[in-house]
This record gives sequence, C-alpha cells and structure tokens, in this order.
Amino acid sequence: MGLKTAKADGVAIRGADTSSASFRAEIGATMKPGENSPWSLDLNVSGFAEKK
Repeated sequence: MGLKTAKADGVAIRGADTSSASFRAEIGATMKPGENSPWSLDLNVSGFAEKK
C-alpha cells in the first residue's frame, strides 16, 4: 500500500499513508527457591517495535 493522490480546489495533494506495522512481546517468570522461603526472584522482559 502506498501513497495516493487527491485534489483539493483543483490542486493535487498527497493522500495519507495508512500502512504501518507494530510488534509487542512480553515474557515474565517468578522463581522461589522453596515453599517456605521468604525470597523470590522476578524476571521480566518486554519489547516494542514499530514501522510507519
């Protein structure tokens, strides 16, 4: 999909480019060494990408 042209008052204008892409990913984990342990470790990774 590309740019389209139109006219306004007889003058050529450029149309809007509505093509785009995006990506989002997220992953996480919680680890606990034992059932009675007061300690825990949280690991999280997230990302985002976009092209217009």
